[in-house]
Amino acid sequence: MAILVLNAGSSSLKFAVYEPRDLSEVLRGQVSGIGTTPRLECGGVKETLPVNISYRDGLAILLDWLKKQGIGAGTITGVGHRVVHGGSAFTAPTLIDDRVLTTLDSLRSLAPLHLPFGIGVLRDMRALLPDVRQVACFDTAFHRDMPRVAQMLPIPRRYFARGVRRYGFHGLSFQHLLTEL
Repeated sequence: MAILVLNAGSSSLKFAVYEPRDLSEVLRGQVSGIGTTPRLECGGVKETLPVNISYRDGLAILLDWLKKQGIGAGTITGVGHRVVHGGSAFTAPTLIDDRVLTTLDSLRSLAPLHLPFGIGVLRDMRALLPDVRQVACFDTAFHRDMPRVAQMLPIPRRYFARGVRRYGFHGLSFQHLLTEL
């Protein structure tokens, strides 16, 4: 059994696989160069991929490659997704369903360079592994308790009421560091 964790960037898809009993890392890598010269890298493995692949193609290639490593779709018990922005709607890890995806679509303008890729990977993985539970973890969630004064930007307050505020980023990294320290 395995837990797959994904982090979709603007031209890459980082992944890690964990043993569910003790959360020990099994392997880590990435599909990089999506849209240019894609390749799969994991440990010492570097495989060049077909040139014109989409994220969905990259996910299918990754799942096929994982299967060859003994981690087939039937052994994946859960998928975790790093999502850069959850706005004020998502302040904790969230089980992904259609309602969550609709809400995330409405937040695209908060992170237009990142959210479209993340949302696309969420949808694609649900299509590729429809029976596997998938959870979104939001970078902005770590900063949810930031004092109100720290959230406010030096702009008219009517924008704050519409959700324009300082959210804080890289929260998953900060949470990891805090836990380790």
